[in-house]
Amino acid sequence: MSWKNNNTKKDFNHKARQDKKARDYKEKDKFAGRAIEVYNGDVNGAIRKLKKVLERMDFQKELSKREFYEKPSAAKKRKKDQEEKRLALLERKKITRKKEVKPKWLTEKSIHS
Repeated sequence: MSWKNNNTKKDFNHKARQDKKARDYKEKDKFAGRAIEVYNGDVNGAIRKLKKVLERMDFQKELSKREFYEKPSAAKKRKKDQEEKRLALLERKKITRKKEVKPKWLTEKSIHS
């Protein structure tokens, strides 16, 4: 009869291993999408690829957004204004769709005749 837990070898120092895995993952993810490999010394091609990757990520927009601290209340107001603007645009699109003129062959008279 053993009073010890049989899983001691499995559980030994498991937190340290998990922390190491998390650290390794963060290190790998740190440069994900921002690193381009240079093949055959073609630096100009690599720079072009990097610019495309950064443009797709909206990297410049993110940098300019984080350049200065934005108070939480200001951020909330900005997001609210963006939402109102988006909803107004959708509403305008709905109205313009309703006003579209139907072709003559789709009028009710031509359908019933």
